[in-house]
Parts: sequence; structure tokens; C-alpha cells
Amino acid sequence: MKNKSFLPLLELILMIGVFTLAAAICLNTFATSSKLSKQSEAKFAAVNAAEAVAEAIKSSRGNFSAISKKLGGISDSDSLTIYYDSIWVPADSENAEFILQAAKKDSGSLFLGTALITVYHGDDLIYELTVGWQEVSENGK
Repeated sequence: MKNKSFLPLLELILMIGVFTLAAAICLNTFATSSKLSKQSEAKFAAVNAAEAVAEAIKSSRGNFSAISKKLGGISDSDSLTIYYDSIWVPADSENAEFILQAAKKDSGSLFLGTALITVYHGDDLIYELTVGWQEVSENGK
């Protein structure tokens, strides 16, 4: 009779072990899901910011100074840098979590201007976009 009283205890221990294993697998899955969700949100916001800058570059025909005045950031004649905080509001470089950089590239044509837009989270590249616009000659044609 003593041997039979041990079986319910062994069954209980096995059930606890199975449920513990299932709980560990579920927690790992939820943690991975949360991480992927945050990465997806950051990439979505990076795409939106890069597309906004691309549209500004096309509409200003590559005038980074005008874009800097409109969207914020630091610019010179060939590049633009905009710093963003964790909720994608333009920030100063000390409080920046994301960095958007745009730099003119040689298109190989007099009538086509191009720029490369990159978005970084720290040192990690999140998104990259090449934008082109039509250059206007001095006489407006």
C-alpha cells in the first residue's frame, strides 16, 4: 500500500514540471514578441521620417538649408543631420536616440540630383533610402 501512495505525489511533481516548462517557453515567446514589436515600431517611424525628408528634398531640389529650417537639424550644402528622441520628436544631439542623415550623392547626370538618407539607432542602421530630384539649369529649363 505504501507504494501506491507515492504515485499521486510523483504525478503531481511531473505536472508541475510540465507546466513550468510550458510557462518558460511562453515567457520566452512573449519577451521575443515584445522585442520584435519595438523594433517594428522604430522601423515604421524611421521610414516615415525618411520619407518626410525625401519629400522635402525633392520639393526643395536638394536645398538642405531650407529643409533644416523647415524640419530642424543641422545642415550644410551637401548634408543634413536631424536628431530624434525616443518618441521621434526632433531633439539635440545629447538627448538623441535616433539619427537621420541625408547626404548628396553623384548621380552621374547634370539634370538629376540624388541623396542617400539613412536612419540610425545608435550605431545600428534601421533604414536607408535613396531619393532623386530633377535639377534645374540656370535659365530655368
